[in-house]
Amino acid sequence: MGCDDTDDALTAAVADAVLRYLDANPNAADTAEGIHEWWLNRELASARKEQVRRALERLVAQGTLERRLLTGGQVLYASPSGRHQPNPWNRGPR
Repeated sequence: MGCDDTDDALTAAVADAVLRYLDANPNAADTAEGIHEWWLNRELASARKEQVRRALERLVAQGTLERRLLTGGQVLYASPSGRHQPNPWNRGPR
């Protein structure tokens, strides 16, 4: 497995963790930095901020996450309109 494959796998794992977090906390919203620090479990602590941003943008492109621009230019990520649809691949704790 090459470096790009590892990065892609970690980015996918981050996206999955974000969806699981939103399953448990449907009204949650945070910045990319806050998501990196507070939403990810210990196994994903090695994810770089760029991988988190890439995962968030992937979820935005899929329509499962919404980007909200705040006054001052800060960006929050949240479920679209605060109504998160459960992750169909989440089968509970692993």
